[in-house]
Amino acid sequence: MKPSDGSTVTLAVSCRSLDGDTVYEEEKEVTFVTDEGQVPEGLELAVNSMRAEERALITVTDPALAAAPEGAVAGGGVPAGARGVVYDATLRSFQKAKEKWEMNNQEKLASALSRKEKGNAAYKAGRLARAARQYGAAVEAATSIQERDMSPNPAGDADGPSTAALLAQAKEVRKACANNWAAVELKRKNWAEAAKQATKVLELDPSNIKALYRRAQARIGLGELLEAELDIKSGLLTEPDNADLTALNRKLKVQMRELNKKEAKLYGKMFAALGKGSSDADQQQQQQQQPADAAEAAADGAAPMEADA
Repeated sequence: MKPSDGSTVTLAVSCRSLDGDTVYEEEKEVTFVTDEGQVPEGLELAVNSMRAEERALITVTDPALAAAPEGAVAGGGVPAGARGVVYDATLRSFQKAKEKWEMNNQEKLASALSRKEKGNAAYKAGRLARAARQYGAAVEAATSIQERDMSPNPAGDADGPSTAALLAQAKEVRKACANNWAAVELKRKNWAEAAKQATKVLELDPSNIKALYRRAQARIGLGELLEAELDIKSGLLTEPDNADLTALNRKLKVQMRELNKKEAKLYGKMFAALGKGSSDADQQQQQQQQPADAAEAAADGAAPMEADA
């Protein structure tokens, strides 16, 4: 058994520089709750893969994962700008948080809302990987709320909100977190994942303007200009005066004109070469170049990725 998010962990830990020449913190015993921003993220991720009484040397080289949050109980002695840090950690003990299958529906909703807030905080702090994980966990928790599980139980569902109210709240959390997750992936230029999360929102709310806007951005990044145009048109049908969609539409039209010019020029060259009896190898090379030119045209003019998490 290993800790999970929300577990109470007791850890003996020290840390030093990558070369071992500098000790940043002598060994000390600390207790903290995972996923509450009480230790550097890299250390916390490693602890969640450890077993009780296990000792591990944990090397963290990513500055974003090595940075200690304000008020951290460990890792605070690592200087800013350090190339990396090595933790010597022994997991003394831990108490696991409730698993989703142990929660009633109100607890699942509370977990989803908590994850959403943590995702928003991480997004605002520029910790995009953490934000994506939190939004993903929030969506998972909210999705686990099912009407068939609404029967009274000792944990208290019978005294809580109505079935309809709980399901409605869960749906709103799923929409908000998938939408914010799409915004995170746009910033990371993970176009396919951004499109996927925006699509999840649109499955719940087909006219959601933010989701249409973000999926259009993602599709532009993927070079799917015609599909992006459909999303923009759908959004403008709902909100004709939407400034973000209007601006994105203008940029898309510029890209499409440039793409059409390149295609026309390319086809002109191909037909001229055919008329002169060019070799099969030349024709094949020109045909292979076409999709590369199209993708380049789409990527060069990708729309801005403003997000409202």
